[in-house]
Amino acid sequence: MIKRFGRAAFLALLATGAAAAQPGPHFGGPRGWFANLSPEGKTIVWSAMKSLHDGTQDQIEAVRTRKLDLLAADRLDVSALSRVMSEERNLAAGMETRKQAALLGAYQQLSVTDRRAFVQTARELQARVLEARKAHKAMAGQYPSLGPR
Repeated sequence: MIKRFGRAAFLALLATGAAAAQPGPHFGGPRGWFANLSPEGKTIVWSAMKSLHDGTQDQIEAVRTRKLDLLAADRLDVSALSRVMSEERNLAAGMETRKQAALLGAYQQLSVTDRRAFVQTARELQARVLEARKAHKAMAGQYPSLGPR
């Protein structure tokens, strides 16, 4: 589950642009992953994340477009679809590995106060997601059309 949060935070960071000198709104905004870090802590994590903008996300989006094109074709080319899905998985896994390595380095540079602030925010976000899932499950039971088909 944390991995999922990490990917969302990373994508939000990429959306702010690598050329930005300061953290964007998703990075340190009032509800952002690193909102409670000190300015020094935000700079440490922002630098680590900014260094990851290497064009991989653009490659993943291009692969996803190819995947949708294959799915939209009159005849489904399963082998081509399988290759594209494998390429997407490999790109995403590589990006996740680089992100985790960068964050590990950043976490080591953070003060104890910043690490604890990050953990507090992560736990709050995790609880929010779990509550939303519970609400969705409850709603899906009440409205069968929202559940699996």
